[in-house]
Amino acid sequence: MFEIARALYKGYIFVTHRMSSCKFSKRIFVLEDGMIVQEGSHEELVNDKRGLYSQLWEAQAQLYDNHG
Repeated sequence: MFEIARALYKGYIFVTHRMSSCKFSKRIFVLEDGMIVQEGSHEELVNDKRGLYSQLWEAQAQLYDNHG
């Protein structure tokens, strides 16, 4: 899906609640209460342990770890 979108368009907006889908995006904007609170690549955001993105990533990762 991502490869097709890259080939057809110069850019696109991808909205998701599944954090694993964000890994494939070049640039991620994190919204909280309608405001952008973080921006960066997956690696930048997941490594910022105080940020909302990292907290959400860890919370979802725990769900997958606990349910196999």
